[in-house]
Amino acid sequence: MVLMTIGPLMTYLFMQRWGQAADACGSVKILKAAFLLIPTVPLLWALGRNFYYLAAVEMYSGIIWGAYLIGMNNFIYETIPAHSRTGYNAFYGFLCGIAQFGGALAGGWLYERLPHVWGSAFIFLLLISAFLRALAVIPLFLLVREVRTVKATGPVELLLFISGFKPLIR
Repeated sequence: MVLMTIGPLMTYLFMQRWGQAADACGSVKILKAAFLLIPTVPLLWALGRNFYYLAAVEMYSGIIWGAYLIGMNNFIYETIPAHSRTGYNAFYGFLCGIAQFGGALAGGWLYERLPHVWGSAFIFLLLISAFLRALAVIPLFLLVREVRTVKATGPVELLLFISGFKPLIR
């Protein structure tokens, strides 16, 4: 229960920072950072069983999912005309719900049928999850483009800003 609370807490704590970064660097840069890092979450879960290690993974996961949520929300608001936003937001929420339901259903079905890796079928399921998330990144990288002019920033500069070691880029 504690582990599952850490991720959403970190998402909440980092939302403002991600929002500032999206304003300065663009929503697409934030989205692409999230796209690249989200597949690493199940890989990290597969590597350890220690509570403190998994707590750190959940902290990382919450920060990354915060980037995705802010980036996607801002991207929708930047690209969709005002009169259509409600419908697009509803459709996006609907698709996310269907995807979460389908993923949980498929994971539950697969769990009983997968071979054990490092003593657990769950580890194999995590590896499959990481692989499928990495595959999903490919079309997203090809299709998502920035619609407004933003300052060019590199990944190191963005990381320093998010971690609090560098002031906001203007």
